[in-house]
Amino acid sequence: MIFYRLTLSYREKEEDEDSESIAEKIEQINESLGAHCGLDERLSMCIVGARKSTVDVVVACDLEKVEWEDCQSYVLEIFSEYWSELKGVCVEKREEITPTHLKWLLKRARGMGYVDEMDSFASDLRVDYFDNYLYHIKEKCYQVPLSYEMAMKRAKGIMADESFIEELERIYAKENIKKFYGNPVHYCLRVGSKETAQEMIDILIPALKTNERLLGTRCEYIYDIDEGCYEEDDVQNIFEAAKGCAVVIDMGESDGMDGNYSSAYEKVIHYFQILIEKYHHKTLMFFIDSTKNPGFSRSLIAKVEGTLDLVEICEGSGSYEKSIEYFQLLSQKTDFPASRQEVMEVLTEEKTYTTSQVQQLYDQWYSIQLKTKVYQSYRGHKTKKLTKEMKTSEPYKVLQEMIGLEKIKGLVDQIISLANIQRLRRQMGLPKVETSLHMIFMGNPGTAKTSVARLLAQILKKEGVLEVGHCIEVGRSDLVAKYVGWTAKSVSEKFREARGGVLFIDEAYALVDDANNFGDEAINTIVQEMENHREDVVVIFAGYPEKMKEFLNKNEGLRSRIAFHLSFPDYNAQEMTEIFALLAKKKDIILSDEVREKCQSIFKKICGHEEFGNGRFARNLLEQALMRQAQRIFSREGEDEISREEILTLKVEDIDENLDFRAVDKKRIGFLG
Repeated sequence: MIFYRLTLSYREKEEDEDSESIAEKIEQINESLGAHCGLDERLSMCIVGARKSTVDVVVACDLEKVEWEDCQSYVLEIFSEYWSELKGVCVEKREEITPTHLKWLLKRARGMGYVDEMDSFASDLRVDYFDNYLYHIKEKCYQVPLSYEMAMKRAKGIMADESFIEELERIYAKENIKKFYGNPVHYCLRVGSKETAQEMIDILIPALKTNERLLGTRCEYIYDIDEGCYEEDDVQNIFEAAKGCAVVIDMGESDGMDGNYSSAYEKVIHYFQILIEKYHHKTLMFFIDSTKNPGFSRSLIAKVEGTLDLVEICEGSGSYEKSIEYFQLLSQKTDFPASRQEVMEVLTEEKTYTTSQVQQLYDQWYSIQLKTKVYQSYRGHKTKKLTKEMKTSEPYKVLQEMIGLEKIKGLVDQIISLANIQRLRRQMGLPKVETSLHMIFMGNPGTAKTSVARLLAQILKKEGVLEVGHCIEVGRSDLVAKYVGWTAKSVSEKFREARGGVLFIDEAYALVDDANNFGDEAINTIVQEMENHREDVVVIFAGYPEKMKEFLNKNEGLRSRIAFHLSFPDYNAQEMTEIFALLAKKKDIILSDEVREKCQSIFKKICGHEEFGNGRFARNLLEQALMRQAQRIFSREGEDEISREEILTLKVEDIDENLDFRAVDKKRIGFLG
């Protein structure tokens, strides 16, 4: 649906009318118009304004089924039939507008007495989808045409990646037919900031409309999507109204995702998948895949990638000189154009910058300009941070602080060294050394396999080995389907979801622990996907030592593709005591020597038992101790004030030496947190 505001001009009226009679006339005409009023219900129309010698009309039309010339003729016929006093009526100006602008015009028209019910027109067209707390939406229409030369100039101005330039070449290719038949491709924008994505879209949509790849220039940008945003009619109405136009799905910064697949968003992802698959032929999709905060982007893209043909466009980067030019270009859009010297004081390192890095530095510079050049009373004022900063640790430092795991720590050092060598080879123009980082983690429950996998993903991201650094954790139920052909699809989806990060397959031997052959299908697909995603996914198989050895012996093709076999040994009593102390330290709990001795005596008793829980048992022992401490403090006689020291101090009697290690929570993974 394309929305227009038409300005109709006329030469003369047979007789002058006052404003009150004009309002009555327009209201009377509007009663015969409205939603789906003409051209076999494919055109909607409402008069929203009148001035001396001009009349404003809003029109909504389905340009896939009717030609604009027919829509224009219908509008003129309406005036000829219902307002014959106007002579020489013609369309002076046509402006594409957003539904937001449409509602504003209708509201103003109601205030002028031109329409009786402003909401009915918008609601009948199903574009009253703005006041919904489950998401936010912003809209924009673009100016066209955009020539090939100007598109390329703007692309180079934002330091566009080669993938962006190549797509512009395809859009402007002469062999393409200039007529809208549907969307041959959709776009996945891999960027570091929303601003970078918006600049790409600001070029792509006008370029596509110029080449008749879209019916309209409107863009519907959906963001801040809540976990309750499923089965929402308003969301479906956005996709429906955007036929012939574009929808941008910003999947970052959604609560609760933070890179990992969250069950809270499964319904949201499934619902958006249904809508995308339903509307993708006529509604152009942009997926914002933030490398800093992907939200549920990877999950959704993995779901729809089999249906849509996605063009991946990456964020650009530029030399030091190009970065200076881009910074100056950003500043020229404001009242504070930056000189070259000013930019060099901000871009202090002579290196390659990404588009989002320049934008971030520019935003900081602009804030300073406001305080030093405009609101000078704030010069030198330091803003006090009102929110408490979260304690964050470098993932490498967290790994080093973990108890034991010396071989794993050594391996991480090797990988970091290799990454640095690869970086030097690239700078020297030497060919890249192909390496595989797929791994096997063998160990009993509670030996920190999952914790290490999560940290490893973050470390590899920081060192430039992986682009995103998320860890997708799956088990048998996530990979092996119930029906023929579904397993391969499930495995492929998880690999796509894990791109740029780690795919952690827990209890991998469970994939083939049944009588049917779906597990074999999963293994075969995993082997194939490991090759397909050799550069952008690190696969880690984890499980019990003996079962993992048996699993590998049965799958030689899989075994040959795994570079590192790492054992996570059970902890001894001393290590368990250190883990207990580390967990207590994270909660600011004070342990006396007597408490440490009692804990170590408990650990000595249970460490030899099979499946004693390792780090999980240490966590359970601490949690039980905190519960007993709370009971001890509140059950004492008297009403003495409880001190901070009391709350933070554990005593020997708080430690339950009779805690059953077999009651350890089997579902909890790792011992950090």
